This record gives sequence, C-alpha cells and structure tokens, in this order.
Amino acid sequence: MIECESKILAMQRLQDAARFDYHLYFQGEIGLEKLTALSKKFAREYDTELTKSQRSRRKLSGEAVTQFLVWKPESGDKAIFWLLTTGGKGRVMEREQFVDLRDKEHRLSLTGYELVHDGVSWSWRMEKTAYTNHQKRLRNAILAKNDLALQMAIASLYNSPGFRLVRRQVGMLSKWLRGEWKRLRKDTEPMPALPTFLAYVRRLPNPVPKKKTKKVMDVVKA
Repeated sequence: MIECESKILAMQRLQDAARFDYHLYFQGEIGLEKLTALSKKFAREYDTELTKSQRSRRKLSGEAVTQFLVWKPESGDKAIFWLLTTGGKGRVMEREQFVDLRDKEHRLSLTGYELVHDGVSWSWRMEKTAYTNHQKRLRNAILAKNDLALQMAIASLYNSPGFRLVRRQVGMLSKWLRGEWKRLRKDTEPMPALPTFLAYVRRLPNPVPKKKTKKVMDVVKA
C-alpha cells in the first residue's frame, strides 16, 4: 500500500501511475479502522506489494500489475483509496470492475482537479466547475468593489497546486482578470498586484513505512 500523507502526494502518485500505464482503476472510501484489513486483502489476492523488479517482469509477461494507493484527509475518519492496474491476465481482472482513466467520461478526479493527457504528458488541471468558480468569485469581488474579497479570491487562485496544466490555467485566469478589471472598472483605479508566478509542485518522496522508521530509531538508540 502506498499511503499518502497529503493530497499533493496522492496527486503525484496517481500521475506517476498513469505515466506507467496503470490506466484502469476504481476509487472508493473506507473507514480508517477497516483500512489495514483491506490492504492485506489486496496484497494477498492481487499482489499489490510486489517490488519494482517483480512488477516489471509481470508486466512484460502480460500479467496484470496492481497497486493500492491511499490518501487520508486530515479531517474525518475515512480514507480515499484507488486500486489501479495495468490490465492483462490475472485474478484482479476477473474479480474487479475498473474504468479507464483515458476515457473522458471516467477521468480520475480529486477535489476539483482531473488527471488528463494533453498530448505531451499526464498532468492535473482544474475541472470546468472549479475553473468557472474562480471566475465567478473574482468577477463578483470586482463588481462589489470589495478589495478584501478580491485579494482573498486571488490568494485562493494562487494557492492552487502547481502542476503544469494548473499553472497554465492560473495564467489564463490572471489574464482574464486583468481584462475584466479594465472592462468593469474602466481603469478608474489601479488593479491590485498579482503574484508573479505560481510555483511548481516539488517532488515529494513516499513516506517511510512505520516499521522501517522503528528500525532506524533502534539503530540510533544502539
């Protein structure tokens, strides 16, 4: 099981999965008290705990390779999980029903973002609803001449996770905002300054499993 401590890490690992041909998936929620049992079941039934070399050999032989990815939101008592597979021969294909994230109707989504391939590579972008919500919030603040609300809306926009396609959308929204300001305020007053850029999301490592962490601490104590 790949247990993600943050939403950004979960998004990165899902992006990695798409890049390495784990195109079939299903997504669900489970109570934290049942998560360990589910992880053990998937490991036993679908070999989700294989090493990198074992996964590579199975993939080359045409067998389905499966991974189990989990994100625990900070609030709440449930975890969001994804069972992802490359497809091929195997028990997992016989027992589970998957959708293909390459299908526009089954894109993998998380908290207002969707994972897409734009012809260059896999990346996350805002879903249409999230994009238009930013526009509405910015426009309403301009119309109300509420500078505080506008500053908060801009901060929210630039707090978006800096994946490649999200960065592009933020740039488009910033350009749109300048145009709306000129159209609605008629250049009667200067527009608040915008941040110079949205930083890229830095690459995050997988968390060290708890058992391994304990071993490291034992060595230090010795």
